[in-house]
Amino acid sequence: MREYTLAICIFLTAGLSSAQDTNGSIIDRIKQLDDINLRAYSEPLMIGLGVALGTGIFYTARSHDVFGFDFGLRVMQVRIPSSARYFSAGAVACSLANGQLDYYDIQVENVSTIFGPSEITWVPRPANARVNPRLFPGGLDVKTLPFVMPQLNVGFPFGLELGFGYLPLAMTFPLDREKNIRFIRLGAKLGFNKLPYLNRIDFPIDLAIGGFYQIGHVQGDDQVATMTMTLWNLQILASKRIGTAWLLAIEPFLAGGIEGTRYNFRYDFQKVLPDTIGGVPTDSIIVIEPIDIDYYQQNRFRAMIGMSLYVGPIFFHYDYNIVTYRTHNLMMGMTIR
Repeated sequence: MREYTLAICIFLTAGLSSAQDTNGSIIDRIKQLDDINLRAYSEPLMIGLGVALGTGIFYTARSHDVFGFDFGLRVMQVRIPSSARYFSAGAVACSLANGQLDYYDIQVENVSTIFGPSEITWVPRPANARVNPRLFPGGLDVKTLPFVMPQLNVGFPFGLELGFGYLPLAMTFPLDREKNIRFIRLGAKLGFNKLPYLNRIDFPIDLAIGGFYQIGHVQGDDQVATMTMTLWNLQILASKRIGTAWLLAIEPFLAGGIEGTRYNFRYDFQKVLPDTIGGVPTDSIIVIEPIDIDYYQQNRFRAMIGMSLYVGPIFFHYDYNIVTYRTHNLMMGMTIR
């Protein structure tokens, strides 16, 4: 994950910039393009993390008995579509060549997102002008995003089940083992089949409603930039266990729900423009300003279909998630119900 954060930090600080301008119009335009470029560059990562962390929350509609539990490892693989590897970026060129501070936009095509090719894209620089940014960093050239998270679920009275997942560091390629990465997942599931009065009815399938709240934090090197992510998820689940209680069984699984994600970026916005006081076209002014931005992913629908295999207390599960990026989820663990 250090590479992801570094790429974002380079993107934010490699000449994303500004200057002295009495009406602030150039600075406002640079900030506007900075926001647009940052969103387009990092959005595949934000979507990928949101999809991964919303995956593998539940694998069955059956709730545990009181103090029953399962502990398992969720392994997700998020596929990054080719359309998420490039974006059309914008830059600002400014000059004193005509005796006054002029500026205009430059469009740069086929710029790598954080998952795109690793080549740097340099912004064409007109004569006697400054451009902001001067370059766009390459991506990590990643087509899939693997993710691993352990999770513990414990049963309580009346069909209530609480779950806890924690990831103190990245655990899989291309993510590095860095202690400044944390993801925490807290959630609950309520099994309808174990509610008072409803538990007297012999339902043909198990039904439940569940939801999770998750928060993730990524700290950049030297605290140049940080990203904080919060995600909520609410879903309805259905499953049917077929087979013996303790020896061998299979369980088809189906679920659907909604979720939403918010991302907060904090970083230093570096502004570089011609020096309008000195009046020399080659001179420039550099100012650093702290920025705090929130991005919101639209609430989206998630559908899941899968199957579990139980061999005694050991279970294996697979499900396919239909979301913005198609996702495969594998689980393996121990369950005592």
